[in-house]
Amino acid sequence: MNKRRSPKQHIVKTHRRKGKLVRAYLRGKRQKEIESIKTQLKIINWDIPTKLRKDEKLVWMSPEEFLGYTPHPQLPGYPSTIDPEGKYFSKSSLDYLTDQIRKGEKIDCLMLDFTKKIGTFPSHEGRHRALIAKRMGFKKVPVLVIE
Repeated sequence: MNKRRSPKQHIVKTHRRKGKLVRAYLRGKRQKEIESIKTQLKIINWDIPTKLRKDEKLVWMSPEEFLGYTPHPQLPGYPSTIDPEGKYFSKSSLDYLTDQIRKGEKIDCLMLDFTKKIGTFPSHEGRHRALIAKRMGFKKVPVLVIE
């Protein structure tokens, strides 16, 4: 005899993660967004700072937005967004970071320093990490912003 669930009951999904049986409880749209962020954090093991100085803040932005703040590696006056495939990015750096992500090693969060400028662009770290996150389909990445 089949029992019907009321729409208000929790949807329970059971799956395997790292060899252990895990149950995830999803409660509406907001819970799905939280689960998506948790999944992203588990796929890329971001090393997010816990203590920030007065001039620092942690912001979640899209990889495309971050790349818009960074200069192109070969064309200094243009943003990195004009190279969506990453043809001019260092292939060895991209391969190294991809291997680190697959191994589950900690990856530093991205950084924009508006107190120091490189031409018209802020000082930055993480252009390759942003490109990898974009290729993996991440909607948001953690960025340490210094103003």
